Amino acid sequence: MKMSSMVGVCSALALCLTAGMAQAGPTAGAQKHARTQKKHVYQRPTVTAAGHPTRVEPTKVAGIRKLANGKYEMTTPWMQTHGNGVGNDQGFDMIYDSAQVDDNGAPIGGTECGLPGDGYRWLLNDNCDGAKYNNPYATWWMTIDNKYAGAQAPEASLHWYWTAAGNGTYYVAVFTSEDVSQDCSLPSEDNVYDGVVLGFNDNLGSGYFYTVFDGTAYDLFWTMPSDSTGGIIEILADFFDGQNLTLAVGPAQPMLYGTSNNGGLPGRPGVSGDPTWSDDGGTCPASPDGTHSDNECYSYAFGVCPDPLTNMITFFGNAGGNQCYADCDGNGSLDIFDFLCFTNDFNSNGAYSNCDGNNSHDIFDFLCFVNAFNVGCG
Repeated sequence: MKMSSMVGVCSALALCLTAGMAQAGPTAGAQKHARTQKKHVYQRPTVTAAGHPTRVEPTKVAGIRKLANGKYEMTTPWMQTHGNGVGNDQGFDMIYDSAQVDDNGAPIGGTECGLPGDGYRWLLNDNCDGAKYNNPYATWWMTIDNKYAGAQAPEASLHWYWTAAGNGTYYVAVFTSEDVSQDCSLPSEDNVYDGVVLGFNDNLGSGYFYTVFDGTAYDLFWTMPSDSTGGIIEILADFFDGQNLTLAVGPAQPMLYGTSNNGGLPGRPGVSGDPTWSDDGGTCPASPDGTHSDNECYSYAFGVCPDPLTNMITFFGNAGGNQCYADCDGNGSLDIFDFLCFTNDFNSNGAYSNCDGNNSHDIFDFLCFVNAFNVGCG
């Protein structure tokens, strides 16, 4: 329920401002960038069909955070999976699906889009030297149903093309973000949530692989955007030392398909489309560097089905996350503890507390939160 009067709200705001403003600073994406409305179109790569995928299981898993300086930090120790918590055994809903999978996360169909067999998918080929295209750091956008806004998704089905490098292990890290560019402006993604990094044994050769990871047993999950539209970041790496993800020499890339609004089997949840960010350095052959520049934003409208294509992932979870923005602590009521929760997130430069979406943490985020609090949870 709401506080009894605006006086109480303003008192809480004053308390929060006193506690929070001195410590708060800009988020990783708060820097000013030149903006461009140009949507780049891939002239170089073509798409080809990859064979039926091989399912692989991670050997270890950890929470991971993306830092402003291009580094990363682990939010949990490495945990050995031992096959625990892998697979869809929690009765989750499918929240977003650009991979076209069944309830267990395995790819299905494809022949309806002209692919040669069940489970086959597309990947980028590099016309300039005949090699497979290398894109180990990709960002794209998703829109989900409002009932899953702010929800936790403990499970994901991930799909990628990999070329074995013989390093003993390899890594797939996935993050979600509250904001993502949909017009080729920078930053490509902003207000990035903590993610999950999976470690695999590198003894599988080359090809199209997928895994279905359920983080329930490890208290790991992906946070869905609070306003139903946000971004996804996938990084494929040869090494991870706890701070640096060394991008896969590859060639490696997320596999490509698309959401049902663009083709494939109908009725799958979520919407996505152009543009997509590919870390290729804007050069041929691709020269990834772990960042996105304004010449790495592309249309994936190749004239195949689905069209446009996008990178493949499926998130599973349940409604019942923070479906009301002002209910910061998620206890089902609005009170002073929501202000304290907001302030704590503000002090840590969290994505949630960037209430007005202007990519900086300032007093206007508090005013935005007060407005949301006064509107209440209908």
